[in-house]
Amino acid sequence: MRIVFVLFAIVTVGMWSLVDAQQTAPTSWTVKDLREQGWEVKDMSSRNETRPGLPPYENLPRVVSITTYVLIRGDETITCDITYDSQRDNLQENCVHNGS
Repeated sequence: MRIVFVLFAIVTVGMWSLVDAQQTAPTSWTVKDLREQGWEVKDMSSRNETRPGLPPYENLPRVVSITTYVLIRGDETITCDITYDSQRDNLQENCVHNGS
């Protein structure tokens, strides 16, 4: 019976630590989430950058598409870059709060 109690205590403490870590972790914003929270798109621009290919395709150009969104709500502004790398087939979204 003692072993069951000790295992229960270990699992409980582990779960509390996990919940605490999730609550203190920084929030990653997405344009979709921000729009659902009432942010409005003030500006959007897109561009393509050609970068050197990655091994073993160094001779092939790598196209990176970058779309920048500027969102506003009241006096606050958030800028989000959505980047797609054709060679890595990778999509990343990075948002920065620009303050009031």
